[in-house]
Amino acid sequence: MTTSATAMTALLQLEARSGTGAPRTGTLRDRCKLSLRHPSVERRGEPVRRRTDFEFLTAMLQSTFGKNDARKCARCIFRRYVGLADAISNWNINKCDSYVRGKEISEIFGDIHPIISQVLSAAYESKPVISHYSDLITKLQWSIGMKDVEEMRALFLDSANHLLADETLSTGTVNHVPVYVREVIERSLAARATAIILAHNHPSGKVEPSDEDIQMTNQINESMSLVGITLHDHIIVGKGRWYSFKSAGMLVPHDNDGRKQFHSI
Repeated sequence: MTTSATAMTALLQLEARSGTGAPRTGTLRDRCKLSLRHPSVERRGEPVRRRTDFEFLTAMLQSTFGKNDARKCARCIFRRYVGLADAISNWNINKCDSYVRGKEISEIFGDIHPIISQVLSAAYESKPVISHYSDLITKLQWSIGMKDVEEMRALFLDSANHLLADETLSTGTVNHVPVYVREVIERSLAARATAIILAHNHPSGKVEPSDEDIQMTNQINESMSLVGITLHDHIIVGKGRWYSFKSAGMLVPHDNDGRKQFHSI
């Protein structure tokens, strides 16, 4: 069996498994959230333990390595990474001990990451994105929340706030990502979007916006309004935490001519 097929088999086995020692906790999408939302949930009034990252990773590797070697590899990986999302997102074959079968793990992680991203995206692809923020935040935490450099993404929405496209605008350094207003507008128009949501990560885990983040967001918000496109939100994620400009009252709505809207009390 190829490593790619093994990765798929492991995921299917996890989906099919129930009971005995590791209670089933819902769909595969639920279990893909393990490194973002720990450790217990309520089912029918009773607490149900979620699989830990270690258990989840061991189960993924077991089909290829066998139980004992899978546990050894998982222990090594978690000596170097802070969680499953961190390991899969930032896997470096040179970070672990020599006995870890790095090439096979690289292929498994390479296969699994887009699968999990696709499963998480499916939660809101056919529904208004802004009414399913918990799914959106989970998706962003998984896709960029654990990366070791900053990445700016844009979600382009139609008039009903359904997702048209989810694109990476730019990739930067550990504490900066360049974003150009003109490019955001051009890509929004190309996608025929009427609204967008911006999102980027802070590798430090400190998700409060910098002065540069605030200035850039205000510039994009004002410029987008001139072409009739709404900036719904700018979300910052990092290591399980998140910040919303909209929720914090940091986004000032504009008319389509770029003028700020102020409401009398």
